[in-house]
Formats: sequence, structure tokens, C-alpha cells
Amino acid sequence: MCVFFLCLCTAQLVEIMLQFQTLGVVSDVNVNIHGAS
Repeated sequence: MCVFFLCLCTAQLVEIMLQFQTLGVVSDVNVNIHGAS
């Protein structure tokens, strides 16, 4: 049970980190586009 919970928490953390990474990339691209124009 504890191992399953640990795996679940790790999966959630990875998912959140991936979401933040994509958000950061998108915002960077938007800034670059606005800055270039």
C-alpha cells in the first residue's frame, strides 16, 4: 500500500513538472514572438 501511494505521488509530481515545463516553453515562445514583432 505504501509503495503504491509513493508511486502515485511520484507520478503526480512528474505530471505537474511536465505541465510546468510546457507552460514555461509556451510562455517563452510567446515572449519571443511579441519581442520580435
